[in-house]
Amino acid sequence: MAPDCIATCSNLCEPLNGIIEKYMETFSQDSHVPLICASASEFVCLFANKDVCETLQDKVEAIGIMLPRSSAELISGCKESGFPIDTDAEPKSSDAGSKSSDADGGD
Repeated sequence: MAPDCIATCSNLCEPLNGIIEKYMETFSQDSHVPLICASASEFVCLFANKDVCETLQDKVEAIGIMLPRSSAELISGCKESGFPIDTDAEPKSSDAGSKSSDADGGD
């Protein structure tokens, strides 16, 4: 389908497979939105690597599945559909892996 994108964004394979399967069961654009929103962090790779992943997006869209083309589109589309996601779904050039949400530490 798009081997360079799959190699670069291998974590996207499982969610994308689920999205395609759900769409093929229902042929409804709305049916796979919750799956896209639940996989927001995996889509970040897709947006950050447009040069190798645009072909994958085009092929998925040729089936009839409309995928977000940017983090902003993902966030707003999920919010509009009632599936808000963390605004952490933003492309990062490196995987820092540190969560900066311990301001809610408490004791």
